[in-house]
Amino acid sequence: MKVKYAVIIEQIDDNPDHVACAPDVPVCSAVGENWDDALQKMRKALQAHIEKLAKNGEPIPEPKTPLMDAYNRHAAELYHRPEEVSASFDEVEIEIPPPAD
Repeated sequence: MKVKYAVIIEQIDDNPDHVACAPDVPVCSAVGENWDDALQKMRKALQAHIEKLAKNGEPIPEPKTPLMDAYNRHAAELYHRPEEVSASFDEVEIEIPPPAD
């Protein structure tokens, strides 16, 4: 089964790194040299995290946040941050493995 998670990618101030996170999987993030790199690394990080959860028989976080909701919530938070932040929003599709026996 495949599912899609909303992903937020930020670049803060003059830092060249791009940081990706998924609102529905807050323990998982990735850093890339640019937007594409961060998104690709986030896809790999999410896939590895989900596979580990499935292997251990732990619950898989449900992708509850639609992309537009992630955008709206994040945009509201940007007003309260002191640094200059550029943000992009995308989705990554992850293969959910069958539960461990």
